[in-house]
Amino acid sequence: MELDIARILKESILLPLTDKKIWTYVFLQYVFGLVFLVILGAAVFALFGPSILNAMTNPESITPEFFLSLASGVILIIFLVLLLSPLLIYFSMVIQVLGTNRALEMYGFRSTHFSFKKPIMVFALGVIVLLLSLFSVYSKKLVIVPALFFLTLIIALILAFFAPPISAIFLLIWIVLFIPMIIVLVYNGLRLIAAIPYYLENDSGIMEATKQSWELTRGNVIMIFISSFVLGILLGVVSQLVQLFSYVPTVGIFIMFLLSLLIQPIL
Repeated sequence: MELDIARILKESILLPLTDKKIWTYVFLQYVFGLVFLVILGAAVFALFGPSILNAMTNPESITPEFFLSLASGVILIIFLVLLLSPLLIYFSMVIQVLGTNRALEMYGFRSTHFSFKKPIMVFALGVIVLLLSLFSVYSKKLVIVPALFFLTLIIALILAFFAPPISAIFLLIWIVLFIPMIIVLVYNGLRLIAAIPYYLENDSGIMEATKQSWELTRGNVIMIFISSFVLGILLGVVSQLVQLFSYVPTVGIFIMFLLSLLIQPIL
């Protein structure tokens, strides 16, 4: 499968501007993220605002009970984040499924019907792709790099309790292996970049989607990397320009998500 960089750049940037559904999905993602931040900010102010303001105007109120109140507030905030995070993640996956399905349709591919289980499966697929990339499961030639990377780290941590000087040597080796590990991770990630679009197009199993992505991207890693690199620069420039003229940083994130939503189906 040959990749046309010019087509990738043209369609991934121009198509979102002409499709109302893509704009709707990305806008919903943006609004939901803002609502999450507002709720979290309101909770932080409600829990800490009065106590801190009172402490600023009345230093005598800074007692052990004051710090105990702050600690309780931190625990409640952590609980709130843990409570809302699954909802935020699920909604983000819903947007990704709807957006990718729409992108597949726009590029002439078929897409499966939406179901409430699909966002969960896409999230699971993303986790599996990360693990497969991290441990280089499909690349037998490169598997030695993550094996040495994690082995030296484990040995360094164990020897830290018994022989610190030797542990430092293994830690240095681990640091040296960090760059090759990043290269392997990027390579494997590019080979598995089509897993989610393939899963949504064919309604296949998760592992089948990763295997097919590995085959579809065979021989095209350099082209995919170049396309992703160029698109990344363009997305970054557009995001910074939007933030510069809007003075609202989150708008830049909104534009980044909008433009990047259509990249995977083309690649």
